[in-house]
Amino acid sequence: WADPEVLKLLEEHPLDKILTPDGAKLLLQSRQAQEGASTAAADTAGDADQGLSRTPEATASAESEGEDEERDSVSPQPLPMRARSAMVLEPEAEMTQEDRDAAEALKAYQELDEVHMRTLTEWVAEFNDLTQEIGRPVIERAQAYYDNRSLWQQAVQEFALQQDQVDQVSKALEAAVKNLATAEAAFESFLLGREELSETQWEQLAPAQEGADKDETALLDADPKLRRMIRVSRLADSVANLQRKRDAVDAEMADKRQELEDARRRFELEEQQHNSCTWNCSVKRAAPFYEKRRLHELKVDQQLLQLNIAERRLQETRRKLAEKPICASPARSNSSRVRARALDELSLHSFEIAGGEPAQDEFLSCDEDSSDEKT
Repeated sequence: WADPEVLKLLEEHPLDKILTPDGAKLLLQSRQAQEGASTAAADTAGDADQGLSRTPEATASAESEGEDEERDSVSPQPLPMRARSAMVLEPEAEMTQEDRDAAEALKAYQELDEVHMRTLTEWVAEFNDLTQEIGRPVIERAQAYYDNRSLWQQAVQEFALQQDQVDQVSKALEAAVKNLATAEAAFESFLLGREELSETQWEQLAPAQEGADKDETALLDADPKLRRMIRVSRLADSVANLQRKRDAVDAEMADKRQELEDARRRFELEEQQHNSCTWNCSVKRAAPFYEKRRLHELKVDQQLLQLNIAERRLQETRRKLAEKPICASPARSNSSRVRARALDELSLHSFEIAGGEPAQDEFLSCDEDSSDEKT
């Protein structure tokens, strides 16, 4: 691969073509063409120097040899099977575990991306069919109702999650307070000459810090009183930290409660406008569209989560591959650069979906009532 003639072939022809049986003949054909050109040049020079002294028999013999060489160059001898197989299998043999991991990660990411793009494409077609069947004005009139309902449901879920976090912090704080009270009582008894807790119980209440200095550990082992004082101090610090965390989650809980009340009030106001609607109400007619949109959004969220995981894995494998030293083979370094460019390649096809272009009459107003008043 380091031969100048091979490097020239790599520049003139793609690597995929060179690693085929027909591509393996390119080097032999190139060499025979060069030999034929040099032979013709030598014959021309010889004819110029010795043309006057050459006999007719010698001239005829030279022409016959030239014709034989031309016939041989038309049908070159094929390369031995072992040499051709070695050229085809050499890149696969050079692949390391990092290369295979990167290829597998890229393949998994591409499969997930294809599924995601297929989901988006199917939704665009379904969106257009539903819009044509139900009618864009009907969907737009019902949009405020369903948007406020979605915001209310989202606020309910966030409030429930925040409540769970508050409960967890409260339980942790209660347990830390009990441990601190037990440790303080045991330390007071130790000062009075009574030992209420064993070393194992002290270790359960306040485990030793990881990564402590050896001199500090030796000092604590030699002084039981100091060791118990430090454990009580760590328990007190833990209680103080949990108290600050409880205050923070309580404040955030108050904000979530206010957001929940605001979302509920907006939805109730929107719902009152449709209490007296008949079967022709836009909310009822647009219900299939918004239900399918909700299911589509859930499906897309799950796919994006899987794509994020696959993307992190791909980035990790690419990082390991970049940190690996590049070998001196020009063909291998060239293929590595091609793979690196392919991973970062983007085009308009990555962002456009057929059928998803905005229609000529499509306009979604943020405040339809105020727009009507201004006009």
